[in-house]
Amino acid sequence: MTAEQLLERTYSAFNARDIDAVLTAMHPAVSFALEPDGRVAVDVHQLVRDLAGKVLKDEVVRHVYLLESGLIRSMEIRRGATSTVTRG
Repeated sequence: MTAEQLLERTYSAFNARDIDAVLTAMHPAVSFALEPDGRVAVDVHQLVRDLAGKVLKDEVVRHVYLLESGLIRSMEIRRGATSTVTRG
């Protein structure tokens, strides 16, 4: 399984709030980039609402993954991500 395949499965389950099935296909609006140190970066549109539906946050953040043996070893969240990402 490639890094992109692993992350695609992870984000789909996350967007569906299906934590038990976190490893499925990914939302198509998310882009990937390979960082110089080999980690995989994903720019994500983060929309957070309260229980009444009021928007609390509407921003783009960058999730940066370190993969080891086909599994996610760590994830870092960076604020102020750019929307232009080249695929690695």
